[in-house]
Amino acid sequence: MRKITILLLIILISSIGCLSGCTKEPTGENESNPKSNIIISSYASRTGYEGIDYVLYLDVVVQNTGEASGTARVWSEVNQDSSHYEKHQDVYVEAGKTYSFTFRYTEFSYWSIDTGTYRVWIE
Repeated sequence: MRKITILLLIILISSIGCLSGCTKEPTGENESNPKSNIIISSYASRTGYEGIDYVLYLDVVVQNTGEASGTARVWSEVNQDSSHYEKHQDVYVEAGKTYSFTFRYTEFSYWSIDTGTYRVWIE
């Protein structure tokens, strides 16, 4: 009987601990903050080598034109021949600031006849 009581107590405490995170309020520094406005201000592609690997780089600059700091998920995709590649990065940008970063696509082929297409967007 004592083992059953201890087991039930452990299950009860675990359940309370798991459910306590479900009621968290937004902190004001995430994508739900209506006063942050993160946009892509520019992006460009370039190619290069890392050792013997041919790499496509997508250089991205995001800007927060809002009044508060915030986060956003930036996505990129590359299509070449019949291949499709996607990557994303979560970025935190203070109000009025910019942030620069680069997506690296080592899957991009130098030997393909298709020069490929790419795009970048924010969620």
